[in-house]
Amino acid sequence: MNKNMLILASLLLSHSVLANDLDAHSQRLFDLARQTEIANAEADAAAAKLKVVDLNKKLNPPLVITPEPAIEKLSRTHSPSVLDTIRLKSLVTTNGITSGWIAVDSELVEIKRGARFGSIAIIELTSESVLLSDGQRQKRLYVSGEQPRSKAEKDEIYAH
Repeated sequence: MNKNMLILASLLLSHSVLANDLDAHSQRLFDLARQTEIANAEADAAAAKLKVVDLNKKLNPPLVITPEPAIEKLSRTHSPSVLDTIRLKSLVTTNGITSGWIAVDSELVEIKRGARFGSIAIIELTSESVLLSDGQRQKRLYVSGEQPRSKAEKDEIYAH
């Protein structure tokens, strides 16, 4: 083979090898571009789904059910034992004004003289007891450990 043929063969060979490499690189770039477009489309779809969820939450806020206070629930049932379910938890007297807490079906309710809770009225508060009424009968509750001091106080607890 002569020298010119060898140069020509080497030029043709390197051009075809170069062309094959260029085609392979071009194909790889095309594949990467297509994968990027697919990933971007998937990200856009996920973002759109999240936006739909957020909009649905705004249109249909979660239903919040407020439980009925126990004292009103018991009063509404007109149970004759409403007064019997109430427990005196504490009484505090500050500057001559007494207030306290009662428990109704494990719900704590703050009490003050004259307050009403459903059919229950707070008739009287002292530093030692509270007098409750359901409109039909009255009941006096004492601070834990305290007992009525007289027969009249005992009778008052069971008054009609």
